[in-house]
Amino acid sequence: MSKCKTCGNELMSGTQTEIMNRIIKQYQVMADEAKKLNRQLQAVISELKTQIEIKDRWLVKAEADFLLNDNKTIKLQARIATLEGEAKNLKEFARQVIKDTCWNQLDDFDGCEVQDLAENLGLIEPCIVTEEDVDDEFDDYEVGDTIYKFSEALKGGE
Repeated sequence: MSKCKTCGNELMSGTQTEIMNRIIKQYQVMADEAKKLNRQLQAVISELKTQIEIKDRWLVKAEADFLLNDNKTIKLQARIATLEGEAKNLKEFARQVIKDTCWNQLDDFDGCEVQDLAENLGLIEPCIVTEEDVDDEFDDYEVGDTIYKFSEALKGGE
């Protein structure tokens, strides 16, 4: 691994193309999951509307309040919000990298800047190498070195 000449941070391994392909694939998976969760939420809403038509106003209000506070609905709404935030960050990252490397053809847009952008958007996270890490997966590093790992949004099926 090499370090950035500008800031001294470890550069991410892999080519920008591999990184972009991984981001695009993860974004597609997250978008599909968000669509699925949205359909499930729409089914819950549809069921509520049906009940409103059948039952009287006060009974329906009580049942709707119960369903809105139901743990499953709350979890679905929280998961959708998380996926929307992750998708927004992935889209911003992809747009910035494409804009700066392809369209603007910035000569000074390097791996360090890609890594900084990814970290700022929460796509990668700093990790301190421990003794256990040196033996297992980070034998090129020393204990106490800072490396970067993919965040939950990019881990995918690993």
